[in-house]
Amino acid sequence: MLPVALLGGCALLTDLDGLSGGADPADGGGGGGQVDGAPTVDGGAQVSDGGSRDGSSSSDATRDDGRAKYEFRDEFTRQDTASGLGGNGWRERSPAFRIDEGTALRLNASPGAANYRTAIATRPDAESVLDVEVRVDVIFLSSVTSSFPQVHARVQPSSLATGAGLESYIFFRNANFPEGKTFTIARQRGDGIFETIKDFNATEAPAATTVMRLRLRVKGTSPVELDATVEIKEAGNWLEIGSEKVTDSTSSRIQTPGVVGFSGGGEGSSTFAYDDFEAKEL
Repeated sequence: MLPVALLGGCALLTDLDGLSGGADPADGGGGGGQVDGAPTVDGGAQVSDGGSRDGSSSSDATRDDGRAKYEFRDEFTRQDTASGLGGNGWRERSPAFRIDEGTALRLNASPGAANYRTAIATRPDAESVLDVEVRVDVIFLSSVTSSFPQVHARVQPSSLATGAGLESYIFFRNANFPEGKTFTIARQRGDGIFETIKDFNATEAPAATTVMRLRLRVKGTSPVELDATVEIKEAGNWLEIGSEKVTDSTSSRIQTPGVVGFSGGGEGSSTFAYDDFEAKEL
């Protein structure tokens, strides 16, 4: 299926530390290697194929003013690349993924030299949206115990302009906890330690060759409502293994529209790959 982005009814042209401080968990204890300067944009046109990924229609597919709600999909079904996401409008601070056989494969030639703030891929500024659901399928390939796949929502475009700062909500598999089944909902402000909003445990830990789905819904402003779910694929069906709903009413909450994206920690190359990234305005 071809990727599609809709906003306002038009096709658009154009993919962690606790509060107590210490080593950055989502960096796999690494850190450093931050990239200065403006992010790069991988060009390319998006093609609308219409409809939703499962072929169904939605009764709330328009806003109150009649404009189409934002929807984006990327199944990464395009030519393999040596580095980068190969177009479709992705903005990459420092290429941390490459297209490989229809997936976005983790690329990190020097483990620990990148972190989730610099290894992030996001959508263009024009695709900013307030209330959104973002999800991605994760295919574990190796080093499951040290992988930190994650999705981002309400990424503030201004935070991506220079340096290595980042403002966003994050949902990720937190491999720093024992047993490998802890997931974290967090808020990132700046280039320091993210703020944990909630850790929760799934009923089981992903294993090598597991296909896992991360889903994050962000709604509202006062408070901000966050709903995170993790599923694994078994015998062709999706099985929910954990979920958590929280609210962010702190003064640091992110109340303005932002873009969506995905990232990784400080793991090495070919530890996992992303597939079937999707974002929908709520």
